[in-house]
Amino acid sequence: MSKKIKEVKNVPGNFYSYLIKREKLATTEFGNLVAIPHPSKVLSDETFICMAILNKPIIWDKKKVQLVYLLSIGNSTNKNLQLMYRLSSKVLTNKEYVKKVIKQKDYNKTVALFNAIEDGVK
Repeated sequence: MSKKIKEVKNVPGNFYSYLIKREKLATTEFGNLVAIPHPSKVLSDETFICMAILNKPIIWDKKKVQLVYLLSIGNSTNKNLQLMYRLSSKVLTNKEYVKKVIKQKDYNKTVALFNAIEDGVK
């Protein structure tokens, strides 16, 4: 994922090492088939999310993970950051939403799902 991110985002060459450093501090497995890896410090100018849907669940540390929700918080001020946290929390803690995202594996449908949920979160 970090290689793909480097192709489209302005992140330092050692982005991956900061993901691993954070993971060594404490696992980022969240439960509900979700892991939320993130760098151990702010490394990007903008906040972004990169999602990966695995074909089959894997054991991340102790729990099964099939949806990897990589989060990078940016340096720039973002007035929508709290909304992003609320929306992410609402989706990732709901088994049915997570199942839908994993099952459909379609970017546009996932965006539509997040948009529909966002309307209820605002």
